[in-house]
Amino acid sequence: MLRSKNAAVWLLALFLIGIFCAIWSGVADSAVTPNKPVKERIAAGGFHTVAIKSDGTLWASGRNHYGQLGDGSKIHKYAPVQIGTDNKWVSIAAGGEQTIALKSDGTLWAWGNNNNGALGDGTNASKNTPTKIGT
Repeated sequence: MLRSKNAAVWLLALFLIGIFCAIWSGVADSAVTPNKPVKERIAAGGFHTVAIKSDGTLWASGRNHYGQLGDGSKIHKYAPVQIGTDNKWVSIAAGGEQTIALKSDGTLWAWGNNNNGALGDGTNASKNTPTKIGT
């Protein structure tokens, strides 16, 4: 039973990654190299996927129990939705139930499950929108 659950989780994660790759077909080059700007970024969490498009906007889809998509809700999204209107996102990382991102001004932002202070904002309250971390 446990093996079949793990297999299902991996298949779901690969499915979500495939959806993003199909939508943004030019995402193959996400490596950071000197003198070459990053065009797009994708990060896959436990059950959610987030992406930065070449215009700097942030998009997400998948499970959203703790607000890890960042759209202000806790409703699962089966297709990518834009997160806010900002176009200054440059880097993202996705955990099991959290998302952390960096803006071009150097500020760090986090949202999702904040049990045990996982987001680093000094609280244990979960956030369902990007929340600035520190100064």
